[in-house]
Amino acid sequence: MKTPLLGLVLAGGKSSRMGRDKAELRYHDAETQLERSVRLLQPFCEEVFVSLSQGDERKLPFKASPLYDSLPKIRGPLCGILSAHLEEPNSDWLILACDLPNLEESSLSKLVETFYKNTHPIPVCYRSHNNGLPEPLCTIYPASVCESFLQEVQAKGTSSPRDLLKNTKIAMIDPIDSHSLDNINTPEEYLAFCERK
Repeated sequence: MKTPLLGLVLAGGKSSRMGRDKAELRYHDAETQLERSVRLLQPFCEEVFVSLSQGDERKLPFKASPLYDSLPKIRGPLCGILSAHLEEPNSDWLILACDLPNLEESSLSKLVETFYKNTHPIPVCYRSHNNGLPEPLCTIYPASVCESFLQEVQAKGTSSPRDLLKNTKIAMIDPIDSHSLDNINTPEEYLAFCERK
């Protein structure tokens, strides 16, 4: 029986470099980046969640469900990823950052196809065109690997999903478009993106 694949948009960060909520920025006409991210995940996932910090009561688009950080000792995206695992420990997770405006459905399709071709469940991620390292925030994390990551984090205290991926068996694939995983972190990057459209 196939393990359920659930989707998670990471939107619980403080967006301190941007100075405002990155999930609410609009890159593509009237659609916010959070709306776009949820919509991209829905064709591939049985249910889509949005990772939020405690106390965030925002209205979520397209019937997405909130999933609140539940590991206060862990910071950053890894808190959202492992909180999702604790919420649904028998599910695999397709994790997506909320600040990837160049990402298209074809990239997620390639990720999912590669994941299901593997005989044994291992994380599937894209290779960064900048440094060749795994891109941890557009990745499928199998349930069994999430559990081993949780145990490692609790034992060693690491907070980097990239470091965890670097030290486990993964399937790393090349992106369809070298800029598909470019994230936007500052007002200057946001303005430059909008001017290129």
